[in-house]
Amino acid sequence: MYLRFGGSREEIKLESNKLKVESSMKMNQESRNSSGFTLVELVVAMSVFVVAITFASGIFIQGIQSQRNVTKLIVVNNEMSVALERIAREVRVGYMFNAPSLNELTFRIQGEDGEDEKHVTYSLVDGVVSRDDGVSRDLTGRNVEVTDLKFSIARGDDTLCSPWRITVSLQVKPSGSDATPIAIQTTVSSRVLPLDLEIDERPPMDLNDFEDCRRWLVRT
Repeated sequence: MYLRFGGSREEIKLESNKLKVESSMKMNQESRNSSGFTLVELVVAMSVFVVAITFASGIFIQGIQSQRNVTKLIVVNNEMSVALERIAREVRVGYMFNAPSLNELTFRIQGEDGEDEKHVTYSLVDGVVSRDDGVSRDLTGRNVEVTDLKFSIARGDDTLCSPWRITVSLQVKPSGSDATPIAIQTTVSSRVLPLDLEIDERPPMDLNDFEDCRRWLVRT
């Protein structure tokens, strides 16, 4: 006697294929559920991305602006250095200084190669330091603005042995900028003593002061 379990081979095969298809569909469904994103997740991710990009862009723009400001300050510093060096170089060999106004300085220097002496004037004209010895020249460029220029003259105890001392004060900022001007001040002494000048060019002096000065020079 034989017992029959299940159906025929064809039925068993169909049942097996059906189970495989259902198993494959279930796996595909689970795979889609595990790899996909919901709408809320996408919105949150995009928001975080936008905030990060905005923050990074702000830092980048601020860095560019800082670099431009540093470049402008370097230009201002160079312009001031060139102007002050030119003024100081001529003041050291100048004499008979006069300041008709706070922002103007006049003096004389000996001409080169036997030329006649020159009358030199430094002044502030429309935000530019100008030099004039018969021909006007600008010492600072239009990329910087000189907001203030002052000259002060001192001569120790006013004897023929006391050199002229010129104090130059400048305030400069980049042109068209609202930045606070950079202030710089320097004092330069002339190497020409009043005693070295011709008699008719010397400042008025008492005879006793003149003799004291000569004795002082002999001792030194």
